[in-house]
Amino acid sequence: MRFKTYLLLLPVISIFVISAYAEDIITDVSIPRAAVCTDIQSHEPVNSDVNFPETIEKLFFFTEIKSSFPGTIKHIWYYENTRLDETELEYGAGRYRTWSYHTINPDQKGEWQVEATTNDSTVIKRLIFTIGLPAE
Repeated sequence: MRFKTYLLLLPVISIFVISAYAEDIITDVSIPRAAVCTDIQSHEPVNSDVNFPETIEKLFFFTEIKSSFPGTIKHIWYYENTRLDETELEYGAGRYRTWSYHTINPDQKGEWQVEATTNDSTVIKRLIFTIGLPAE
């Protein structure tokens, strides 16, 4: 009788173990490299910086993602703490490079930030940069 009880409990225990493992999989994403830049060439950032001239018309947010499983992240662009743009990007397992871009209006000088987040809004990476800093 005990043997049958153990056999009946085995699927229940397996579900708990699989659920715990799946939760670890979902959070298994990191961004070892990120940059705000003026262009992307051959899947790499070009002219990355934290200060850009007021004449800049478009910027890219490059992220290199490492994960054991495919998934999605969001790139969220902010100008002076106001959310302006959000792009959802898929990535594959292993090392994966992806990017988004934002078109800059001429009057948008000042402090910017861009975030890479998980679907549950956990911030994985945040970069702060400025456009149109006065010359020192």
